[in-house]
Amino acid sequence: MTPAQEIFAQQIALGRTKADAYRAAYPKARKWKKSSVYADASRLAAKREIAERIQKLQAELWQQQMRMTIRR
Repeated sequence: MTPAQEIFAQQIALGRTKADAYRAAYPKARKWKKSSVYADASRLAAKREIAERIQKLQAELWQQQMRMTIRR
């Protein structure tokens, strides 16, 4: 996984849209047409390695939130 792909996965796990996550990971995409960003973001998110990473990050975030909730 490239550093940009990791940023993309992290941004999605934090709740950003695929398009916004893509723009954060690939700053040059900020100049692209929305339709191009949406298409590339969807393709990237559909890759198995990326999808699995997003799921792992979301699970980790959920566990952190649960630990914080329990401590209250």
